[in-house]
Amino acid sequence: ADALQHHAASELQNYLQRLFRIRADIATNPPGDSRICFHVGHADAAHIRRVVANMPDLSDQGHLVRRIDASTMVLAGGSSAAVAWAVYELVERYGVRYLLHEDVLPRDPGPFHLPDLDLILEPLLALRCWRQFSELATGGAMWSLAQHQAFTRQLFKLKFNSILLALW
Repeated sequence: ADALQHHAASELQNYLQRLFRIRADIATNPPGDSRICFHVGHADAAHIRRVVANMPDLSDQGHLVRRIDASTMVLAGGSSAAVAWAVYELVERYGVRYLLHEDVLPRDPGPFHLPDLDLILEPLLALRCWRQFSELATGGAMWSLAQHQAFTRQLFKLKFNSILLALW
């Protein structure tokens, strides 16, 4: 897995901790293991193909969120970005809302569970762009680098795939 897929897995760990106080380990799950397991990765990865029968063809932006059984969830994508979007989609189904400047977590997400989902998500628009700068004094032109980085992370969670930088 590349850095973005590792980031997606660590995001899943982070949200499970914040929502349910669950400590999740990143590890390979041997066959027959009865623990709850999230299989996170590219749709063509061997560990995903072993778990998902009849994997649909996904575009580079397509992603799959599927509960296989009571203890197995698959979060896969046609690219590393789409893998992360699969993770964010699941987290959203747990009640998290992504705003432009922060996440809003539910006050009481209830007990931990694997939601009964079988989603194959493909975007309606291939290009989902955010115009970052404007001439307004309250706009991005006045933000620090840290503010831009945090904002870009939020845009990614919202499945934006490009940012327009028009400097004049």
